[in-house]
Amino acid sequence: MAAKLLDWSTDVRDAIARLGKPGLVFPFSKAAPLVDYLASRMVVPRSELLDRAMQINGSDAENFLASTLANVTMAIHHKGAVPDPGGWYFHDADLDMYVLDRGFSAAWRSARS
Repeated sequence: MAAKLLDWSTDVRDAIARLGKPGLVFPFSKAAPLVDYLASRMVVPRSELLDRAMQINGSDAENFLASTLANVTMAIHHKGAVPDPGGWYFHDADLDMYVLDRGFSAAWRSARS
């Protein structure tokens, strides 16, 4: 039996709306491309994602990354922690990699295309 994929389309719309809210420290024009990058790869070493965050934001990569992930998490899960399983992503601490849910990744890429 094949695994059932969640329909992430509403969650993606909510995340995009949250990232576009006025007054956030990091505007949509910066935060969305970071999620685009993560969604296009689905598995990304933390060091690589921090490098990308630095390229997009120019400085403060740690805060930019944490803020972007937190804003998407709050839009989807309505709390500070990403559930495992069932979250839009998880951080593998042993390998220090971010792993996106494949359904979320597909829905994000579709919404942003």
